[in-house]
Amino acid sequence: MKLESRTECRARRRGARRAGASLAIACLLAALGCATQAGKSQPGTQRLLPAVRRIAVLPPTNLTGDELVVSGASALEKYAFHSERVTVSDELAAFARVELARRGFEVVDDATVSRLTGGRVPANPRAAADLVRSAKLDATPLFIEIRRWDSDSQLHADAIIVDLNLVLVDPATGSTLWEARHPTRPVPLHAAVQQGEAYSVVAEKLIEEMLAPLGERPAA
Repeated sequence: MKLESRTECRARRRGARRAGASLAIACLLAALGCATQAGKSQPGTQRLLPAVRRIAVLPPTNLTGDELVVSGASALEKYAFHSERVTVSDELAAFARVELARRGFEVVDDATVSRLTGGRVPANPRAAADLVRSAKLDATPLFIEIRRWDSDSQLHADAIIVDLNLVLVDPATGSTLWEARHPTRPVPLHAAVQQGEAYSVVAEKLIEEMLAPLGERPAA
């Protein structure tokens, strides 16, 4: 099993727990007569992206100059446990696929994207559109750009300083359909954890927060 798949499974389990909690909160709001106002607080996907139905999450562009390894780099992991190398790019893409699917979008599976694109990494949104067209992928590309990803400690991190950009690109024109930006600032952790774990926690947190404005896509 690919490590990205394990990341996706972990994210789905967490998402299921969050969905249960959200349902309980929604029921309470309805009982208090607040459900209508709460429903207006987040714009729906139907208004934001009416034409987007199928999304291909492309390999993230990493501008940091660091591989940003989450796991699988140590000799023990490679030779004793035979662990595959997982990076922040892998985690961001995997969490994005899970979160988009949870929000009702049809998401092209990672194996299909890798096979049709040859695993190529787009340098910018327009290159993402060109890549999807040349691969004959009938989908809207999600371009992910890591501009900064720094831990405040090499051993036990309290925060990760991140600059991250997500863009949904029109595959026909290369123009931006939707964009979310996390400008350079620290993402705090609830407790000091090892760097690899910190990277994973922050990747999941940011993907969830940055994709939240898309809302829930109505069923077809």
